[in-house]
Amino acid sequence: MTGEKMLLKDFDVSEEEILRLLDSTEEDKKWIRENYDSLRKKYAGQFILVRNKKVMCASSDLSDLLPLLSL
Repeated sequence: MTGEKMLLKDFDVSEEEILRLLDSTEEDKKWIRENYDSLRKKYAGQFILVRNKKVMCASSDLSDLLPLLSL
């Protein structure tokens, strides 16, 4: 899928599951907003997985992060 736009149908999970897994805690959302500039510089062009105010994983390929969302 390199270079192609990825759609929900490309993943073996439902849209509801993806949305549920992507719903981070309010504190993580606040932390991301507060640290947005530094995160953007450090992880330019990458998707990040944030848990408990920490970047747990970063990748330019969203599909690398999806298996980690349920951890």
